[in-house]
Amino acid sequence: LYGPDGETYGGMINKKRYLGILNTGTLIASSPGVSVQFEDSWAEGEYPNWHVHVEDNDIDNSHEIIIDLDYKTESLPIWTIGNRAFDQSESSIANYLFTGCEVSGTVKIDGEEFVVKGRGHHEHAWTPKAVTLGTINGWDWFHMTLENGWHVYSTTYYPMPQAITSKMTKIKPLSMVLITTDNGETITELRNTDIQITRQDEQIFPFVKMPTDFNIIARPSINPMYAISQALLFGTNTEIDVDVEVKNAINKVWKFPTYMGMKVGSCEIEGEISWSDDDGDHNIPINGRGVSWSMRALL
Repeated sequence: LYGPDGETYGGMINKKRYLGILNTGTLIASSPGVSVQFEDSWAEGEYPNWHVHVEDNDIDNSHEIIIDLDYKTESLPIWTIGNRAFDQSESSIANYLFTGCEVSGTVKIDGEEFVVKGRGHHEHAWTPKAVTLGTINGWDWFHMTLENGWHVYSTTYYPMPQAITSKMTKIKPLSMVLITTDNGETITELRNTDIQITRQDEQIFPFVKMPTDFNIIARPSINPMYAISQALLFGTNTEIDVDVEVKNAINKVWKFPTYMGMKVGSCEIEGEISWSDDDGDHNIPINGRGVSWSMRALL
């Protein structure tokens, strides 16, 4: 949980899984729709409404945090990875999101309750085989709300070995940038991405450092795989060029047996979106804030 003046609350914690054989695991999931519970925290609902309840318990020993939020979307889901028409949960990797959701509820910190209202995001990604088999070695994920009310989403998955593929900035088969000016009802999708890591943290494992700053440039792609979504953008010179700085991040490293590192934080974005149309050339300066999530396999 991030406050408007740089406050950071919460964190990450491990609990026993048990696999549901002798004891019930800490994480409990069921269907239909979304129904996930972790101790006294839970999320549930079906399109277009969801509810999220969070109690930090022993996650943050310095503060007592209780969050109650209702999410509502007016847009359809956006499939960023996977078959948009017939995707099944057995897929080795898939991702969809709702951007620009209406969010309202309360946040209570150490007994002081705040009524909150704004725009938020709901995303569902799964990689039941890709990560465990080593196919995907990491990802960088951003969801940002701009000062003008637009939303920018960016995601990049790094095939193994990520120590090499994360440095191949112009070869990103699983990468995209989405821009929406109307809370997800219409989307500009850019598939030709160049994402460079411009600053990294200290080394957390041999050959592995967690990223801190990024430069993201995205344009329409000529890849035939994306012909439907990109064809209408040809000739428009559409481009986004932004710098992203991750702040107030929480790092977590798991060694044996998983060997993974994760970094979650708030971020700030600054840059420009440009395009051409019948009215001429347009260059729109943009600024905003959002959240980031980076994962790296350590082996």
